[in-house]
Amino acid sequence: KYSLRARQHPMLEYASTSPPARLPWLVDEAGAHVDYRKHRLFPSAKNHLTWRPCEAGGSRALVVIGDSYADDVDMGFETWPSQLARALPATLVNTARGGSRTPAALEQLARADRRLPPEQVPVG
Repeated sequence: KYSLRARQHPMLEYASTSPPARLPWLVDEAGAHVDYRKHRLFPSAKNHLTWRPCEAGGSRALVVIGDSYADDVDMGFETWPSQLARALPATLVNTARGGSRTPAALEQLARADRRLPPEQVPVG
């Protein structure tokens, strides 16, 4: 029987840190980093961690957890959190992942916390 859980099994994914060519806005700033996962069987890519420093060098950070609505890699366009970080301006730390459910929020938050520099103040 086919299960959606089988699509998210870690053995069926591989990591990639090369910037996706179709998402140039994710890596247009110096120091930006995109870490995403590609599926071995299905043509999908999901965000693992996107870090884009504040263009203005500010101390604010926007930490994003969530599902595909906040995942630029999965959606294929600049989602609202990326647009908000650019407008504030603030450093973007995005661990949203398409297909995520509520139990994944704590793991996403821990991943974001590991990446957030100590001098950055999350936007509350």
